[in-house]
Amino acid sequence: MGTKKDYLNTSNYKHSKEMKKLIKKQLEQNKSKSSSKVKNYLFELVRSKGFNDKVEKIRKKYYIPKKGYKFRIGIDDPIVPPKIWLDKLKSKNNDMNDWYGFYGEVKQLSIDIGIHPYEWDLDHYVFFNELHKPSQLSSSDEIHLCKISDVPERLSNRIGKEIFDLDNTIYPIVIRISPYASKRDILNFIEKRYAEEIGPLREKYKKKEIKIGKYRRKSPIIQKRNDLIYKNRHKSTKEIKEELKSKLGDITGYAEIRKIISLENKRRK
Repeated sequence: MGTKKDYLNTSNYKHSKEMKKLIKKQLEQNKSKSSSKVKNYLFELVRSKGFNDKVEKIRKKYYIPKKGYKFRIGIDDPIVPPKIWLDKLKSKNNDMNDWYGFYGEVKQLSIDIGIHPYEWDLDHYVFFNELHKPSQLSSSDEIHLCKISDVPERLSNRIGKEIFDLDNTIYPIVIRISPYASKRDILNFIEKRYAEEIGPLREKYKKKEIKIGKYRRKSPIIQKRNDLIYKNRHKSTKEIKEELKSKLGDITGYAEIRKIISLENKRRK
């Protein structure tokens, strides 16, 4: 394990080269409907008050501004903590407690929302208040709801075992495949066993508070309108209507404005 000086140096990546190598294969997949479900879920999640309250609690505890740092292109590295935070840690303590504490809480929050900690780097959102991370190793587009693991390889080293344990938490249902099974064998197996075995197991492990698959992404124009309405929800309906018309050229009616406020309040709890 590295020394404090090793970890608090911006030239060191949070993930080791070995960790990157292990997870890179899994992240090099094409987009699918499942990744869109996750992307929509994350988009709604980072707009919700409950989630952001938890994030702001972590920020306050570990010396990060309430709304995060501004990501500076060309200065901040997307997979290294910001230097300003590392310098703050150096000035605040003489051990690694805050470092380990921060990443431990971020990892647990990621698990709580049903997302694998090594497939979406939640720490980037905590640091910079941005959903998308400009990194080839991690973005919400690359998160799927199914995963393939080479189990013997995973269990062959310490880091692989750590990922395997997290896999078991986020992907609790396992289909074991013989190296001699053909594509047709695999598809037939899933087709025949889905209703009686796979489906019931999915229901067994679902958590009510995790709403992956419950959201559909709105068009940018509609989303912009709804955001403006929600931002001004404390104003009168008449004032909101006038603002919509002046800023967006939108002619949404009074009843629709009230309905949107009600729906957005429920979505952003």
